[in-house]
Amino acid sequence: MAAEYDQQYKDTREAITKGTSRPPPSSPYKNVWSQLTVIGNLIYKGDTMIIPDASDQPGATDLRTKILDIAHEGHPGESTMKRHLRAHVWFPYMARKVKDVVQGCLQC
Repeated sequence: MAAEYDQQYKDTREAITKGTSRPPPSSPYKNVWSQLTVIGNLIYKGDTMIIPDASDQPGATDLRTKILDIAHEGHPGESTMKRHLRAHVWFPYMARKVKDVVQGCLQC
């Protein structure tokens, strides 16, 4: 499970489970801390799942990259990609990563 390979994700999950009211200053989750909850081994921001920054198998592409690749299929453009992703998942700096994918695509 990718959530076990992302140390920052694990630390955040543990802090939320313990009821920590404030995130560590360097946490990429600090701006959404009050919106986070843990269900099973996964962290949710509201009703959207937060994707760990790791792969589900050693040596494989990380899940965030896979999700960005899937959202980019058909070259829908930056706004549409963001809208589709935000409806289902979230991860820190997601908007920036979408912009990087679109700007790096010759077809877009």
